[in-house]
Amino acid sequence: MSLLRIVPFLFLMCVQVALAQETSFEEDVREAVRTFGRAFVEADVPVVRSMLTEDYVHVNGGSGNVIDRERWLAWIASRRVELDRGDLVIDTYRVDEVKVEMHGETAIVTGVVHSTGRRRSEAFTSRIRFTNVWTEQDGVWRRAAFHDSRLPESALSSIIELRLAGQLGAAREQVDAELHQKDLTPRDEVALRLELAKIHDRVGLHTNTRPVEAALQEIERADAIAAGLDAAARGAVEAAMATYYYRAEMAERTFTKATDHVQRAIVLLEEAGDTRAQSDAVHLLGLIHLQKREFHRARELFDESLVLDERAGARLWMRGEYHRHVGFIPAMSGDWKAALPHFEKSLQFRKEAGAIDASLFAAISLATALIRTGKGQDAESHLQYAMAIADDIPSPVGRARAAAALELLEEMER
Repeated sequence: MSLLRIVPFLFLMCVQVALAQETSFEEDVREAVRTFGRAFVEADVPVVRSMLTEDYVHVNGGSGNVIDRERWLAWIASRRVELDRGDLVIDTYRVDEVKVEMHGETAIVTGVVHSTGRRRSEAFTSRIRFTNVWTEQDGVWRRAAFHDSRLPESALSSIIELRLAGQLGAAREQVDAELHQKDLTPRDEVALRLELAKIHDRVGLHTNTRPVEAALQEIERADAIAAGLDAAARGAVEAAMATYYYRAEMAERTFTKATDHVQRAIVLLEEAGDTRAQSDAVHLLGLIHLQKREFHRARELFDESLVLDERAGARLWMRGEYHRHVGFIPAMSGDWKAALPHFEKSLQFRKEAGAIDASLFAAISLATALIRTGKGQDAESHLQYAMAIADDIPSPVGRARAAAALELLEEMER
């Protein structure tokens, strides 16, 4: 082989190795962020201390105060006392929309923290956007700096939280109230009507009445308003239409209208620069190919959707969707062993995202995979968890699916 051929080949190899290493570093940073979050919630001072650099700087966005490492650790210790006394109760703590930018052995991490709880019996809800600086020291990623800014609570974000938690009646009531606000903008009305369509669709899932005509009506109302708006609004409507027809065309597995709408959505959302919504639309296109048993293409699209989502700021919810549907690829071919780790991750991420509604079905899928792979003893707790959620929502479909999995477990144990 001539030198002229060897040099480009070696250069390409070096580039590929560098990219692979950067991807590995990014995953290590994400895992460090998750570990740090768990230690922070538990006010575990030794773990938190081990994950901070000696010259750590903490800037409080609310007060503007600059706090050094030892003062911040002392505050963590005081939180531990509050937790032990019951003066502080953390109900939920979720780190979401995480984006990692690598700069050699340094990482810039941004994201959003959602937390709820009670301090001295007084309820609190908090949403902050943060920026962290992480650096690798002796093979360990440590946080070197922190800054946050408090985010206002929007009506739409509150409604989405309710829907994900399975509180569909409360979510619908809040949408109805917002739609009657006098200062409602056309863009806000489009977003609210599309959210109401999602609520109708979830009700249809739990009662086995999909596709839901009421969902289509809300999407059509949003469509009429979005006609005078930008590509992002029109793309959101096209994606909602695609979701509706994905349900409507499920029996025949043709997906003609669903495919047309989702392809238009992808083009519009890319034009608008709405990478997160584009990620959702690409994932939906992957679902269409999955249902048509075009597994290779489905996996390509699922992978693409995850890359887009990470580019916009990785959502826990999307990671849950990704692993669930990637897991279906081997499961639909009878390879439950290959599906199992994906179903485990799907349930993990859906729980972390506060998506209790979706966790119901993730738990049933995981339990089924455990039963099919001879690990039935580990399945029962997941099915009990699913039954409890199904009773709470309520979800006749969820309860029936969990009962069917329990019957399968009993049959396999005979």
